[in-house]
Amino acid sequence: MPILVMPLLPERKLKVLQKLLIRVSNDSMRNAVEETDKNNNSYRYITAAIDGSWQKSGHTSLNGVVSTTCLETGKVLGFECLSKYCFKCKNRSNKDHKCEKHFEGFSEERNRMVL
Repeated sequence: MPILVMPLLPERKLKVLQKLLIRVSNDSMRNAVEETDKNNNSYRYITAAIDGSWQKSGHTSLNGVVSTTCLETGKVLGFECLSKYCFKCKNRSNKDHKCEKHFEGFSEERNRMVL
């Protein structure tokens, strides 16, 4: 499998790319839910698999991700990234920023949050 090598992009271009990727992924997940709903004759119960992972094992990880996948179609219905850390807050480099910290507590509590 070939390795994709990309030059570092300026922060402005990264922000534009990030917004575009978020919009496309949200549209894709919304379409997956609507398609599953249509295939089930608007029966709102969907059989799904929920899985999560952490940056490192144990209960000290600062970052984690959880995803929900439809078992019938294999399509991603949703995902959430959780972080207990914000570089900008820690470095106090920017007072007016969108904090990247989404989660407080122990890493093991993320499992219970999903269910």
